[in-house]
Amino acid sequence: MEMGFTQSGTAMCFYYLDRGGHTTFLAIYVDDILIVNTSEKIRYNALDLLQQRFIIKVLEPTTWILSLNITQGTSGITLDQSTYVDSILKRYGMKNCKCATTPMASSTTLTDAV
Repeated sequence: MEMGFTQSGTAMCFYYLDRGGHTTFLAIYVDDILIVNTSEKIRYNALDLLQQRFIIKVLEPTTWILSLNITQGTSGITLDQSTYVDSILKRYGMKNCKCATTPMASSTTLTDAV
C-alpha cells in the first residue's frame, strides 16, 4: 500500500494501481505474485517499485500459478486447470475414465444469489 496500490475490498490478496489510464493488478499468494496489466511500460514500472522494497525473481511469461495453466495469445488470455485435473485423476486411478464434455446442462443460468 505504501507503493500506491489499493487493496481490494473483496479479496485480501488482490491489489490494484491506476496510473496514466492503465491499471496494474497484483495477485499475491504467500511468496508468489502475479502482475497483470495492459502496458508493458507500466508493468516494468510496477516491477521497479517492487524491486525497491523486495528481492524478487521475475519468471516470464507466466504459464502456471495456483493450479491454473495460463495461455497467452493474440486473442487474449486463457485460464484452465487441466494439469491439476489430470493429476487428481492419475492419483485416484481414474485417468482412463469416461469423459463428459459438459458436467451440467449448458442451458443452466447461474446467478449471484446464494
